[in-house]
Amino acid sequence: MEEIHEKNRTLRKWRANRLPSLQTGACDSDEFLRGMEKRPMRRVWPCILVLVFLPGAICSQSANDEFKIIALENLWNQMQLHHDAGAMEKILDPDFVLTDYDGAVLSKAQFLAAIRDVSDQLTVEVSEDMKLHRHGDTVVVTGATHEKGTNKGKHYEHRGRFTDTWILKNGEWLCVASHLGLLSK
Repeated sequence: MEEIHEKNRTLRKWRANRLPSLQTGACDSDEFLRGMEKRPMRRVWPCILVLVFLPGAICSQSANDEFKIIALENLWNQMQLHHDAGAMEKILDPDFVLTDYDGAVLSKAQFLAAIRDVSDQLTVEVSEDMKLHRHGDTVVVTGATHEKGTNKGKHYEHRGRFTDTWILKNGEWLCVASHLGLLSK
């Protein structure tokens, strides 16, 4: 028991000597600063804490952005299935460009007109195997796509690969480019 009391006395002495100006209630800034000079770790700890926790916050934001982009990619499919050009317009940059399976290059207006076209009835629109490649405020998404439907009464089915490029603009993710390529059978 005496050993425990001795450890407690030693601990109290150590605490009292760590920052004497704060322990006594006196606010002698010179004494405090001299104490800081003797204990440089007091200046280093805040920096260490920032370095330890900041990457986690940045990774957390990055992961959050990646979840948003994956959600946008899946919403894209739903918008095409339901001919929702109004919703699609909101996630496309004004300079959006699409290179389609057949090599046709479509502007934003042309792509939205194609979505409105009810003679093209999709029954399946699925994106798979999506990989995100982030470069600052730009994310490139690559993946596989499967489309099935009818166009002007004629049945079709496509399997291919896609590349979509998203930019963060005024706090919103917008797609600026999309490229589709058919896989050979």
